[in-house]
Amino acid sequence: YTAYISATDAVGNRSEKVKVTVHVYSEEITEAKLNEQIAAAADDIGITESMTAEQKCRAIYEYVYGRISYVSTSDKTSWQRAAYEALFVSGSGDCYSYFAAAKALLEYYEIENLDVQRTQGYTTDTHYWSLVNIGTEENPRWYHFDCTHLRSEYNHSGCLLTDKQVDAYNK
Repeated sequence: YTAYISATDAVGNRSEKVKVTVHVYSEEITEAKLNEQIAAAADDIGITESMTAEQKCRAIYEYVYGRISYVSTSDKTSWQRAAYEALFVSGSGDCYSYFAAAKALLEYYEIENLDVQRTQGYTTDTHYWSLVNIGTEENPRWYHFDCTHLRSEYNHSGCLLTDKQVDAYNK
């Protein structure tokens, strides 16, 4: 819901008609509920059992990148809710939504992943993405995995980036 708030402090300063958005949710989004929706969308995602972890990551990247449009805010109360909203309700979100949607699919397809959040204090921007292991437990191959729409002047996607590529992007 969109609401407009007015407030007056103790010394008489007044702020009028500040616009806020209020989200009211009637149910918790569990990982099981999220997985039901993913299972229903499995044909659209295009992942098969015979695919390698790298191929699955590339399919997940294409699905999330193509399904969500970027907006500057999202609900960050849980990654499950953010993923559900971005993938199956609004089709939009910020970097947290992209991260959460990718995490939901990575978990569903059993691809080892780690959550990453940019360290606060180094920059004013927060950012979320994943590290994914496309190797094995004995021979891991970890890559950065970021489905967020990147700046257009950057000449590659956020799919399976090396540390060197992420450093170049940050500069």
